Amino acid sequence: MKAMLPKNNIDKCDKCNLKLKKRDDDNEDTILERLVIYKKTSEPLFEFYKNRNVLESIEPKKGVDDYYKIKNLVFSKLNLINDKHKEYIG
Repeated sequence: MKAMLPKNNIDKCDKCNLKLKKRDDDNEDTILERLVIYKKTSEPLFEFYKNRNVLESIEPKKGVDDYYKIKNLVFSKLNLINDKHKEYIG
């Protein structure tokens, strides 16, 4: 997915020309901290689900345009899980 930076002026919105605001936590330190947390908490889940053959990999290439493809895949997998385990989920 391409960066969503303004084309005309990096400090102003291309559509309305208003000055853009930057979040306080939009900095390198915060991003690095979030990556450390991700590595500790989320990354182990990949191996867990991969070992159970229930991990699906999706590589969105068109950003929001991939939404329906991904949504349909997720719901089809959920339906399979629900059908397989109806006695457990009611």
